[in-house]
Amino acid sequence: MSYLNFLFLFICVPTGILIYLFARSKESDKNFNLKGIAILCILATLYTTPWDNYLVAKQVWWYGQDRVLGTIGYVPIEEYAFFVLQTIMTGLWSFFIIKKLHVKKSLLNSKKTFLGVKVLLIGVWLYGLFALTQESSFYMGLILSWATPILILQFFIGGKYVLASIRKLLVGAFIP
Repeated sequence: MSYLNFLFLFICVPTGILIYLFARSKESDKNFNLKGIAILCILATLYTTPWDNYLVAKQVWWYGQDRVLGTIGYVPIEEYAFFVLQTIMTGLWSFFIIKKLHVKKSLLNSKKTFLGVKVLLIGVWLYGLFALTQESSFYMGLILSWATPILILQFFIGGKYVLASIRKLLVGAFIP
């Protein structure tokens, strides 16, 4: 299967359905959400492009030349489209999930709880950096050292809200 076919089947079709439902939605904050999704698309592309190029350059990932349209740097054009389309799909999915989500501060206001989560996240990030030094865990190190700083930032800014709504936020993030 070509990467373009993969994008169409697994990303474009569900995203198209979500766009249709979003367009029909009567919610008053749609414009605000669209602006947020646009900003996230830019951030996702800017943050992921160097990482993805590094992975392909180091041959951690590779793409069959006969399966892609072409490349920009080391990365297939379709991968750049994936950054944007996946962000749109997740953003629209989350729009509908959040409508059912009543965000409130966590009942877990314990300083020990927040300190524990912060220490855990920083520990995972540090392990990711260490894993980069080992051939057998290099890929895991790349993932953890790339993704964990975003989770740390998110938790430091709105950790109480994240913990209060963790189940619905996980549904919003992981189903797409």
